[in-house]
Amino acid sequence: MLAAGCQQRRVLPEELRAVLDVLPRAPRRRLIGQAVSDIAGGAQALSEIDSCGCAADTAYPPRPPGTSG
Repeated sequence: MLAAGCQQRRVLPEELRAVLDVLPRAPRRRLIGQAVSDIAGGAQALSEIDSCGCAADTAYPPRPPGTSG
């Protein structure tokens, strides 16, 4: 959803970051912040966003051995 808003030029990554900055207790704040950073770095699709890094930062269970991501 965040990337789609940026793709459609309805919002800039900097604007998303500004909103996140005024919501210090937002649920999944770290995950959203990482996604915004990826989007600002040029990621345009979910497949380009560092979901493995986000999962590690938000205490999701690790990927089982032998699976790809």
